[in-house]
This record gives sequence, C-alpha cells and structure tokens, in this order.
Amino acid sequence: MGIEKKIDKYLNEVIDTDKMADKVRKLHDKAKPEGKMKHGGKTYYFFFDRRQGVYIVTQDDIEVTRLNTRKITVAKKWLKEYLEN
Repeated sequence: MGIEKKIDKYLNEVIDTDKMADKVRKLHDKAKPEGKMKHGGKTYYFFFDRRQGVYIVTQDDIEVTRLNTRKITVAKKWLKEYLEN
C-alpha cells in the first residue's frame, strides 16, 4: 500500500468514541483507589481521581503533586524520584 493510500485510509477512519471511552473506563476501574507511602519520615497519601485519570498525592492534607498514571506502583516510584531530586 502506497503512502498516499495509507494517509487516505487514516484520514477517513471513523473513531469509535464510545468504544474508546469504554476502554478508558475499564482502565480507571482497575486503578487502586488509594494508598500511602512513607519517605523521609513523612507519610504521603495517594487518591485516584477517576475523572482526570491521575493520582493526587497529598501530605498533611496538602496536595503535593498529581501523577498521570493508573498504576499505584508507578505513582509511588515517580513520587520517590520526584522527592529525591
């Protein structure tokens, strides 16, 4: 298939937004709703925001950061790297 046909096919494909939204919903349902981690003598709490698809990290009820992942293990790893830099 030539490049022009590939481009034409790409431009004319219909994106099934309902199917895409359903996939995102399923990914969000798999995310662990909350967790906590200790680092440097402080405790950090993770809360998954289903609407935005991010983990909100707080310490003493103050938001520290938001992490764009659906896996709490990745969120903890990223927070640890963030705090150490």
